[in-house]
Amino acid sequence: MAHEIAHLALGDARLRTATAAVASLVQETIEALRPSQIETNVYLLPLALIRITALLPIVVLGLLLLAILRATALRQQEYRADATTARLRHDPAALARALRKIDRNPHVRRASYAVSSLYIVCPFLASTYESFLHHHPLTAMRIARFLDLHAD
Repeated sequence: MAHEIAHLALGDARLRTATAAVASLVQETIEALRPSQIETNVYLLPLALIRITALLPIVVLGLLLLAILRATALRQQEYRADATTARLRHDPAALARALRKIDRNPHVRRASYAVSSLYIVCPFLASTYESFLHHHPLTAMRIARFLDLHAD
C-alpha cells in the first residue's frame, strides 16, 4: 500500500494517464483498420487500402511510443516509488521480502496484459531482454536497486 501511496505523492498518475490515452488511441486505430462489411466489396478495396495506409503509421508510432515510455519513464516511476517506500518505512529488507512474496504468488501469474500495470510486480515471467515490454521492471532488479540505495 505504501508503494501505491508513493506513486500518488510523486505525481505519477499524470504519465500513467497519458500512457493509457496513447494505448487507447492505438487500440481504436487498430479497430478502425478492420474492414467494414461495405469494404469487402471488391470495388471498394482501394478505399480500404487508403485507410490502412493512412492509419498504419499511427499504430506503429503509438506502439513505439508506448515501448519507449514503458522502458524509461514508467520504470523510473517504479524505482522511485520503491525508494520512497523503503525510505518512509525505514526497513528496505521488509519491502524486499514483501515484493518477493508477491512475485512468487501463483495467482499473480494469471493476469492479462490489459491489467498488468495494476499489479505491484510484473505478472509475467520474463527474461531481462523481454522485460522492457512490461510496466514493471523485474522484481529482482527492483529489489537489488533499492537495497543498493539503502546499503549505508
